[in-house]
Amino acid sequence: MKRTTLAVSLAAAAASVTLATVGVGTAEAAWTVEPGKFTHTQSLVDGTLTLAITNTTTIPSGCAVSVYKASDAAAVAEMATAMNNYYGGTGTTTAITAARAKISQAQFVDLTAEDTTPAGGTETYTWNSKRADSSYTVLQNCAANDQAGTVVWGVSSYVVNGTGVSSGIGTGSLDSLLP
Repeated sequence: MKRTTLAVSLAAAAASVTLATVGVGTAEAAWTVEPGKFTHTQSLVDGTLTLAITNTTTIPSGCAVSVYKASDAAAVAEMATAMNNYYGGTGTTTAITAARAKISQAQFVDLTAEDTTPAGGTETYTWNSKRADSSYTVLQNCAANDQAGTVVWGVSSYVVNGTGVSSGIGTGSLDSLLP
């Protein structure tokens, strides 16, 4: 039996399609879409966004995170729904593309883990934005798979609120010197 592979271009998924090849040389794979299997905690302090994503499945996973403007929350949520529908076999790439077109600008950053997150493990993602924004919208795209062909997908979106980089004396901003 050949190893089941899962080729995921997570950053490109937000823009177009995620390609999955599952079940090569194996029996039919078991696919599920369960965004709740990839829980997270979040913080935004002084412009640094930190996300800790926990894989609550029983198999290894990988995630990618894209960070957008907070004002794009509805469009990013629509894209997450379109992606989950696609992974679940009820959606189309056209729906993903249409949802992506509603987002006002490209993501600020894509964050991916260098390693696979083991079952029950947590991966931390950090971005020092160096921006004054006090909130961002996050698109979290996770997939877990094993050699038996079990695949668990989960795409979710959420807004992270906190504090942006403060401006003032010593920060390189002239705002504090002007009346």
